[in-house]
Amino acid sequence: MRVIIVGAGAIAYRHAAACRDLDGADLVAVCDVRQEAADALGERFGVAKRYTDLDALLGEQEADLAIIATWGAYHAQVSERLATSGRVGAILCEKPLAVNAQQAQEMFDTARRNNVLLAEAFRLRHQPIHHRAIELIRAGHIGDVVHVRNAMMWIVPAQDRDPNRNWRFNKPVGGGVTFDIGCYCINQLRWAMDEEPESVHAWGRWGPTDVDEHVTAVATFSGRRTAEWCVSWQAGPSHSAEVLGTAGSIRIPNAWGDGPNTASQLEIINAQRNRSVEEFAPTDQFWLQLQHMQDCVQNGTPHRISPENSVAQMRVIDAVYASLASGQPARVT
Repeated sequence: MRVIIVGAGAIAYRHAAACRDLDGADLVAVCDVRQEAADALGERFGVAKRYTDLDALLGEQEADLAIIATWGAYHAQVSERLATSGRVGAILCEKPLAVNAQQAQEMFDTARRNNVLLAEAFRLRHQPIHHRAIELIRAGHIGDVVHVRNAMMWIVPAQDRDPNRNWRFNKPVGGGVTFDIGCYCINQLRWAMDEEPESVHAWGRWGPTDVDEHVTAVATFSGRRTAEWCVSWQAGPSHSAEVLGTAGSIRIPNAWGDGPNTASQLEIINAQRNRSVEEFAPTDQFWLQLQHMQDCVQNGTPHRISPENSVAQMRVIDAVYASLASGQPARVT
């Protein structure tokens, strides 16, 4: 499987390492608007073909898979260029897929018209501990799910908040705590609930660069069920996920870690407060994600994250920002 990576920031190194470690994956070219960034990534992983212009890359290279690792605000235009080039068979785009649900739908429509597989890169969807949690939930081990709560929080030092050096604090390129890490919490709770929320009420704190840096939100579901999450660069740390049902609960204390920091314990507590723990070995979520994508590309296996799921994810994010702007609950539409 011939792979190209567009965007040479920190996340690209994780994708490149997965290419290096996965049998049958060959990283043949990298592209970034900054020559020094493309060169650094190429040097690190022994990739000789390095470009600063995507059209130049596509004029010389064909790929079975293109990985989009650019800033979020550029995902749509890069995806469109790749999908319409006739040079790429599939696209794996970093989360969140787009800046809003309409743009996400347009990306999928373009990919379909050109017979290109487009999938969103949500690494937690490939992690064994999360799959085990969902298996237990669907099998009824905790009864009917009534509430989900999770958090992804850490304190970012003041010196690391420069928008010129840290895209997370740069609004025009897709910064903000909801776009960057809130999407993980939203994805996990939607997965656990197995349906889409009806409304979202969110409260936030902004930093000097006008991006949301701390957000707490509550979502409502059918049957008066609820979910709550908090994401922050101003407070923490907290990295847990918990699903509570009518017959018990499931908790992952370290729900978002990867590699050596991968979540290793899944706690199951029944209604009598008896606690059991399942242990999991560390995993490389990026490797698992790429392995699944390879199966999709080579064998036609449906991707675990459907286009409809990714668009629905963006609808919730849209509702979060609508609620933050209005100060009132927002319908998920």
